Amino acid sequence: MLLPYKKKNTILTYRPAPLQVCLQENGAGKHKLRRRRFRQQESAPAQSVLSGAIFLNTHSGSSACDWTLSQQRSRRRSRTQRWNGGQFKSSVGIFSRSSENEYSWLRNLLESQDFGKIEPVYSCCISNNGFSRFCDEVSQCKFGILYHSKNRGRVNLTDVTDSLYDEELEHLSSTLGKENVVVVIDDLDDDGDAVKNTILCSQPKIENLAQDLILVRSASPEEKKRRAKDGLKTVLH
Repeated sequence: MLLPYKKKNTILTYRPAPLQVCLQENGAGKHKLRRRRFRQQESAPAQSVLSGAIFLNTHSGSSACDWTLSQQRSRRRSRTQRWNGGQFKSSVGIFSRSSENEYSWLRNLLESQDFGKIEPVYSCCISNNGFSRFCDEVSQCKFGILYHSKNRGRVNLTDVTDSLYDEELEHLSSTLGKENVVVVIDDLDDDGDAVKNTILCSQPKIENLAQDLILVRSASPEEKKRRAKDGLKTVLH
C-alpha cells in the first residue's frame, strides 16, 4: 500500500506505508507474528490493543511499545493467580485463635506452586479484645479461612456452649460472601465424612456461613498438606 507523501505541481508522490508487527496470542499461551501495513495518522500515536493483540509501530519509537507492554505485564500478573483456568483470589487471610506455628503448614501450602503462589497470605490472631483489628484484617482480604485446632481442647466453633467463632464467622461471611469463606478444623482423630456431618449438624452456622468445611487429622505437616490440598483447590477458584 502506498500513502500520499506530498503534493508537488499537482503531481502526488508516494512513500511506502510503515509496517506494524502484530504479536498475538495463539492457543495455549503460544504466539505468532503477523506483519501488516497501516495508514499512519498524524494526530494520534500509532498504538492499539485489540482482542488480546499487541500492535507495535516500527516507525514510532518506543512510546507506543511501552504503553502496550505495560498492559501485558498487568495481564501477566493477573494470570499468575490462575490455576487450571480458575481465578485465584489475589489475597487470602487465615484467621484463628491458634498461634501461627500451628497452621504454618497451611500457609506454606497456599504459597506453594500447587496454588500458583498466592500472595499475599495474611495471618490474623483472633483475641477477645481485638475484634476491631480482626475487622480491619478481613477488609484486606478477598478470601477468608477460619482455622481451628482441636489441640485447644474441643471442636467448639459456633452454636455451642463457649463457642469461639460465632461473631467472627458471621463477619467473614457478611463481608466477603459465603462463597469466599472456608472453615478448616485441624488435629482431629478422624476426618471422615461421618465426623464432618456430625459437626455440620451440631454447628449449623458453619454450613450456612461458609462455602465448605475441611477436616484434617493429626499428622505430619506434609501429610496435612496432602489431605487438605484437594479441598482447598475446590473452593479457591
